[in-house]
Amino acid sequence: MKCHDTALKEIVHLMPDEKFLDYFIKMSEHYLPGRSSYIITGAVKPLKFIKSETESIRLLSDFEDGLSGLCKLLEGSRLIVFHSFTTEMLPFIRRIPAHLKKHWLFWGFDGYAAMPYPRYLGWHSDRARFPPGLSGLLKFFVSRGAGRFLNAHQKEVREIIQSMDYCITWVYDDYLLARSINPRIKYLNFSYYAAEFMGFADIGSVAFNPNRLFLGNSASPTNNHLEALSYLHKIRYPGEIICPLSYADHGCYVAEVLATGARYFGARFRALKDFMPLQEYQSLVDSCGLVWMNHKRQQAAGNLFAGFVAQKVIITDESNPMNTTFKEWGLHFYTKDVLSELQAPEALKLAENRRIILEKVRMGANAPFFEALGNMSI
Repeated sequence: MKCHDTALKEIVHLMPDEKFLDYFIKMSEHYLPGRSSYIITGAVKPLKFIKSETESIRLLSDFEDGLSGLCKLLEGSRLIVFHSFTTEMLPFIRRIPAHLKKHWLFWGFDGYAAMPYPRYLGWHSDRARFPPGLSGLLKFFVSRGAGRFLNAHQKEVREIIQSMDYCITWVYDDYLLARSINPRIKYLNFSYYAAEFMGFADIGSVAFNPNRLFLGNSASPTNNHLEALSYLHKIRYPGEIICPLSYADHGCYVAEVLATGARYFGARFRALKDFMPLQEYQSLVDSCGLVWMNHKRQQAAGNLFAGFVAQKVIITDESNPMNTTFKEWGLHFYTKDVLSELQAPEALKLAENRRIILEKVRMGANAPFFEALGNMSI
């Protein structure tokens, strides 16, 4: 049955049915009980990830005319929070009443889509998105060239960012990216990650093993696997490489990663192509002394937090926007150069990493955000 006259509350959250959103609802109801409506987009009952029990959760499909119908009910609300956005929302965003402050939780794909894509992909990983042979090479060069200029989609993304009043993220460099597009946008700090919900405190540590390396977090080309594998081959890394490729599959790209890993390392390259139970997956991560996330953008934060807590040697790309925040927090992490040395790290530094993450990545660290959100809606 469609909803016709059910009022929305003063704070309206527009969110997909994805991981971490259940955590958010629990935190929101803890700090601002009964003050929010949670509208779930693109979902049907039963919800897959969101399991919170509150009558304030509604499906967008319940509203007459979807986003258009939702827009009619916003007059009684005071602010709207977008948990990521897509360009399909642009007509709705244009119609939002002027008095509503628009808050945007920067997820990554939404903000980075406003920028020319080659900045996030290494040359070889970008090439691997296209089939081998002359035709694939031609498509790659055309794509690489066109990618340096803004296309229609990127212009729509920029229009959405320009309409937002607040950018919400724990990665300050991501806020600076948003501000380069919308100079008036304001900053709020928030992280979906909370140790209480994610079991970080239960993660133990094992003896440092430099001969097992965990590479990347998915099959997405933004992992830049091929650049990483080329470097490991160049320095003659002697250990085993564990490489998860079980989701975000990009056919041509995955095939090239598998072929390159096998060619360079043979049986020492172990690709995880099938879904694994969480405990089994975590055991594999635990067996690795090195965790290398070769992204040039914010990605795999949960894996990195878990790696810091498990006292692994964490390696990131020099251009990763998370690095600035990691440094501000006092975390000890490394660039790929550490791989050519493979000396046992200072145990005290890794223990300090665990302490910092358990302090920074917790529900209580988000209290100022909810306080600010509540005060804005008065």
